[in-house]
Amino acid sequence: MNELVRAVTSSSDEGADSVGNIIIYVVLGLLVLAVIGVMIYSFISRRKQTKFAEVQRASLIAGDEIETVGGIIGKIVSVGNGAGGIEYIIETGEEGRRTTLTVDAKALYRIISQQNPPPDPKAAKKEKKEIV
Repeated sequence: MNELVRAVTSSSDEGADSVGNIIIYVVLGLLVLAVIGVMIYSFISRRKQTKFAEVQRASLIAGDEIETVGGIIGKIVSVGNGAGGIEYIIETGEEGRRTTLTVDAKALYRIISQQNPPPDPKAAKKEKKEIV
């Protein structure tokens, strides 16, 4: 009789342990899926930002105002191709004390003003939502 009671109680404890293990595995699986989802979303959004920045740099023309990584602000005088890729010749300084610099496209920090900006993908999405 004692053996029967032990067998019944031990099997119910093992059943509870196996249910607890299953719950732990499900939670861990969901966490792994969430981390993978965040990584994929981050990769896709970073790729979209890089693509938009390349399009924006390619659309720069003479007269646009830019800032370099070094903090120099100037207007683009001309755009040309150099040994390392696209180069911008910018003019900076006061009237009568102008300085002309040649800047590589990789040295651009931000675009202050642009005459022909490329279409913003976020604005295009908003327009589509408004139409519907």
